[in-house]
Amino acid sequence: MTACENIGMSAGKLKWNMHTDEVTQKLLETFPDISWVSVSIKGTNALVKIVEAIPQPEMIDKITPSNLIAKKDSVIQSITTEAGTPIVQSGDVVKKGALLISGEVIIAAGEEAEVGREYIHARGTILGKVWYTLEESVPLQYTEKMYTGEEKKDKSIMIGNTILNVIQPNMEDSTYDKEKTGMRRMYCQNQLIYTVQAGDTLWAIARTYGTTVDAIQKLNGLTGDVINIGQVLKIPR
Repeated sequence: MTACENIGMSAGKLKWNMHTDEVTQKLLETFPDISWVSVSIKGTNALVKIVEAIPQPEMIDKITPSNLIAKKDSVIQSITTEAGTPIVQSGDVVKKGALLISGEVIIAAGEEAEVGREYIHARGTILGKVWYTLEESVPLQYTEKMYTGEEKKDKSIMIGNTILNVIQPNMEDSTYDKEKTGMRRMYCQNQLIYTVQAGDTLWAIARTYGTTVDAIQKLNGLTGDVINIGQVLKIPR
């Protein structure tokens, strides 16, 4: 409908000012996936009939000799060979570009030795498990804005289209918005990564995370109880 309106065929337009042949041609030019269009006017109705084009099937070359190779590093899960010689099997670990199915076929007469070789277009279905490594960095320190819930009202008088402020309260964000700074908890395998903050002691940290001072000292190679602000400690979980 939108395409017809853009072309000039829309509700309320005089029908003798609409040229169906022109609308048909513009629709064919606008939509390449349409193979046939019929536009007709019956009474006060415009009838548009469309037939979609049949997509061309993908042409697969089955003649030119070729091999099948791996697109990515993977572990082969299954392999079904339609044509050619399989080089790998289920469970094999392959690198990108590795030969999977060869287009070279050995011709043998029964159980006798090789009598020749034939080169064909290798075909088959191969499924492999691919793994990806994702990396992300997150700062240990964060700042969060906290709202107090307090309110102030601005009273004004409207005269016509003019607004007169009677009372203008102090609406500075600093008065009602607070900022909280904290440290994120970062886990590494069976350990918690903790950054020492002001007022921390080994005893308080151990109590908070359900461990002991001795366990923290051993994990971090500490010989005493002295810790510094900003020091990163590994806490056993």
